Amino acid sequence: MSRRYSDQIRVMVSPPADPVEPEPPQSFHWRGRRYRVTEVLARWTEAEQWWRWAEHGSDRFPADAMVWRVAASRRGTATGVFELRHRPGSAWFLIRAFD
Repeated sequence: MSRRYSDQIRVMVSPPADPVEPEPPQSFHWRGRRYRVTEVLARWTEAEQWWRWAEHGSDRFPADAMVWRVAASRRGTATGVFELRHRPGSAWFLIRAFD
């Protein structure tokens, strides 16, 4: 089972070794707690909702977002699975947490 969120989070990543290939998140802060990423389980891109940008009169097509599914843990707690979403030049969001 999973829960959906749209919570903005603070994410730490390593400096990119390759400017084209995005680096995976190393840790993130969510709801006052720090989570350390222990494993990247999957990664994919999602197309932005272009029609919402068009409604606001923007003629620029938005960049696709990258979603990372990661296993992460807090100090002294079990590992959980989370999906983190990021669009270049924008904030990071926690969009799903799995039970």
